[in-house]
Amino acid sequence: MENGEMIQALAIQFGTELSGDDHTAARLQLIARINWLILHDFERLVNTLYRIDVSEKKINALLKDFPQTDAAAIIAELVIRREEEKYRSRQQFRSNDDNGQEERW
Repeated sequence: MENGEMIQALAIQFGTELSGDDHTAARLQLIARINWLILHDFERLVNTLYRIDVSEKKINALLKDFPQTDAAAIIAELVIRREEEKYRSRQQFRSNDDNGQEERW
């Protein structure tokens, strides 16, 4: 996935602005936004994670396995991975769909 596309998709999902196409800077901004949501609007965070389809089991397992790691960093990494998975899935579906163009009505 193009970094710029993913950054913009995440910005929309989290109701914030993630500047630039720099993956590292956007990741840090995403972590900051998730931290803010944890402290000030946890319900919105939970709803956003549900919409993005981040596994609650994965979050809980990683938080338990790495208690000294910033929770927002763990969540941000899972969000980014999930967005990348969805992008790859869409690309695969599109390429499979393109192969069957002759059979379409």
